[in-house]
Amino acid sequence: MGLIRKQYEKTMDKQTNNKDKNSSVKIKSIKSELLITMLSISVVLTLGIILCVSTILSKYYDNEINSKNEMLSKLISKNVSSFMDTAYKVTEDLAYNSEVREGSKDTKEKVLKETKDRNPYFELLYIQDEKGMQTGRSSGDLADRSDRWWFAQAKSSLSSFVSKSYYSVSSKNPVTSIFVPLVEDNKFVGVMGSDINLEKLQEVVSEYSDEASGRYSFIIDGEGVVVAHPNTEVIEELYNYKNQTRTTGVKEGNPKEEPIEVSDGLKEIIAQLMAGNDGSIKYKENGQNYYASYTNIKLDGNSLNWSVITVQKESSAKAIINNITEISLIAGLIILLAAAAVIMYVSKRISMPIIEISNLLSIASTGDFTVKSSTRAKNEIKLLGESFNEMMSKVSALLIETKDLTHDMKESSAILAEKSQETTNVARDINITSQEIAQGASNQASGAEESARLGEDMRGEFNQLEEKTNLMINESINSSKAIANGINKVQDLKEKAQTTISIVEKTQGNIESLSDKSKNIENILGVLKGIAEQTQLLALNASIEAARAGEAGKGFAVVATEIQKLSQNSAVSTKNIAEIILNIKQDILSSVSDMKKVKEVSMDQFVSVNEVNEAFNSITQATDTITTAIDYMGSFVEEMNDKNEQVVNSINNIAAISEETAACSQEVTASIQTQTEAILEVSQEVEKLKEKAERLEMEVDKFKI
Repeated sequence: MGLIRKQYEKTMDKQTNNKDKNSSVKIKSIKSELLITMLSISVVLTLGIILCVSTILSKYYDNEINSKNEMLSKLISKNVSSFMDTAYKVTEDLAYNSEVREGSKDTKEKVLKETKDRNPYFELLYIQDEKGMQTGRSSGDLADRSDRWWFAQAKSSLSSFVSKSYYSVSSKNPVTSIFVPLVEDNKFVGVMGSDINLEKLQEVVSEYSDEASGRYSFIIDGEGVVVAHPNTEVIEELYNYKNQTRTTGVKEGNPKEEPIEVSDGLKEIIAQLMAGNDGSIKYKENGQNYYASYTNIKLDGNSLNWSVITVQKESSAKAIINNITEISLIAGLIILLAAAAVIMYVSKRISMPIIEISNLLSIASTGDFTVKSSTRAKNEIKLLGESFNEMMSKVSALLIETKDLTHDMKESSAILAEKSQETTNVARDINITSQEIAQGASNQASGAEESARLGEDMRGEFNQLEEKTNLMINESINSSKAIANGINKVQDLKEKAQTTISIVEKTQGNIESLSDKSKNIENILGVLKGIAEQTQLLALNASIEAARAGEAGKGFAVVATEIQKLSQNSAVSTKNIAEIILNIKQDILSSVSDMKKVKEVSMDQFVSVNEVNEAFNSITQATDTITTAIDYMGSFVEEMNDKNEQVVNSINNIAAISEETAACSQEVTASIQTQTEAILEVSQEVEKLKEKAERLEMEVDKFKI
């Protein structure tokens, strides 16, 4: 207990001076860190949610944009395919029409013209024989076309096909041609041709192009030449994305091929289309990001596939996402503000009970064990507060019980010291009396020897014998008085010894009771140690849970660390108390051992006193006998001569008894001396025990309970 108080006194000034400062620091370290941590988590979560939503929406819109563009490309592809199929079937029907194949020139022209009128997208319908000479036209003069590439291809392949597109100067529209070979008995007999004005396709791509959404579509033929595009300049100059060229001066009749720059994304699209693949990509051109979807257009006959490409600017396509992102940011800010208010409230509810217990521990560290926790928390902090209150109650009860035991021990020590002093005084008196008895016995023995020697001369010295007899009578009377006094002293010593044994037994019982109480103190300290260990285990579990929570558990990890520090301080204080109790217990055990020795010495003293008492009884009997003999000596002086021998024998017996009495007196003196030394040692130990009790009482009084 003294060690605890010294430690308290050593740190009390520092704790008192820094109390307000420490409280402020604790508030900052717990409440502020909780607030900062939870706000940081909220900001991260909110931004993470916004980022995730934006990412998901972006990915969703990427897929949605590609899906819409693919649908649009397929829709345009279907329209173009339907348009070209219709034109192909009309051309094929004309190729197998007997009036067109076998009729007169006028008949052929009539049928072809009527067909063109019904299908205004045809710019020109014509039929040629096996030599390349036109035999019928929907309009214009017949001409020889045997030198044209398409005639040679139709003749050699005997398969229908669609030609590459070209720009019609007269109609100012892109044009393509469908050629159906005329075959009889596997022999080429001519070719049916139709020039198709692709203005209809231009209308289709214009219809599905939307400047507001940044989307447009265009169509290329199997050679990579653009046949329909919202930008008519691309059509007029015959842009070829496959060859990366354009043809200028077509309108002026002075065509000139020039290179053009094609983006990597468009190159990849053309390569995929030429390989017969459909799909979607995202590419960059002139610093702008574009979505593109491409689809092949299947044409009848032995024709290269055409393609439709739908392109859309990313900035236009994702305008709605940007609006959603702005709304999300505003909503996130509102959520953060609400979260901040909730977090401030929660952090206050979490930190204030901890700060309260911390302040109570600081007060308890100054020695005031009357403080109590009044926290209303309904979690582990409530258990911590209840454990703190229980600890304070048990420590206060321990101090009160220690104080009572110390007071009892102090009183018992005072009584024992007083009795020890009385016993010491009695032992000293007995020692003096024993020495007197020994001296008297020695003198008596000398007198007896002298009487025996004089007995031989008794007859001649009767008068001298009478004087000696009177002297012996006086000495016997004195001896009787001394013996009676010695018996009284021995009886008093016996009673004191009995009282000393009772006091020693009572003191031994009190010390053993104090030893048992110290065991109870050890049990209470075990409870305190268990509380500290449970608190450390609670902090450890919180730390583990905080570690599992990652960033979200940092604030709780700080709380767990503070709790662990408090429990460690409690464990250190409990250990110091245990060390002090151990020292007290060792002193008690030493006192128990000393009291056992005192009891043994007291018992030996009691036995020796009994022996002395018996010796004094024997001396009394002998002295009575001597006194009787001397009384009768006067009356039997005449018979002395006759009984001289008997007198000499009696005197010899008296001498022997006197010698024995002297020896017993010396033994009693030695025993009393030993007992006196033991009693002095007991007195010293009792005085030490009294001092320790007073010091322990002073240390306990320093605590407020």
